[in-house]
Amino acid sequence: MMLFHIAVALSLIALVMGTYLVVRVAKEEVCCKGFAKIVGIATIVLSILVIICSAYHSVGCWKGKCMRPGMGAGGGMGMGMMHHMKGMDQDMKKATEDKETEEGDED
Repeated sequence: MMLFHIAVALSLIALVMGTYLVVRVAKEEVCCKGFAKIVGIATIVLSILVIICSAYHSVGCWKGKCMRPGMGAGGGMGMGMMHHMKGMDQDMKKATEDKETEEGDED
């Protein structure tokens, strides 16, 4: 959840800086006025999009649908994967027992 707070804080800083750039360009005569205005507006638009996306994903994570690195939806293995792992474990035990039985018969 802390990452969402950091993302929103940085996007708010970018929003303020973009607004400052657009207002300064409008009030003062600076070189590259058109380019500065485009950069300011692009910064404002992108920072608003980041705020909206961060809010959407943080609400989803708050509801328990958060994706953690290396895990499936909900933060853990699905039931199908757990059954598959359990089956593999049983197959490995059976193969080990069969191999030990074969080695015991040869002696």
